[in-house]
Amino acid sequence: FMNDGYNDIDDASITVIIPDLALRQKQGHIDLDEGEGVTKHFIFEVPRATLPGFYDVMVVIYDDGMRRIRYRPIEVVD
Repeated sequence: FMNDGYNDIDDASITVIIPDLALRQKQGHIDLDEGEGVTKHFIFEVPRATLPGFYDVMVVIYDDGMRRIRYRPIEVVD
């Protein structure tokens, strides 16, 4: 997550959702100065009955009333 804007980001949060697996996690209280970046790690315990394959991950970033959504694929393997 990179703040490439011209303003500081105060108290942002990142929510990661895997809808097909009913998984969701949130990390908050992220402060970034202009030009600063941060890496956050999310670890999910995948349900045993999950079939191998690709699943959509929705990444939602909230900041000062703004919401940005990105989708990324993940692969579940045996």
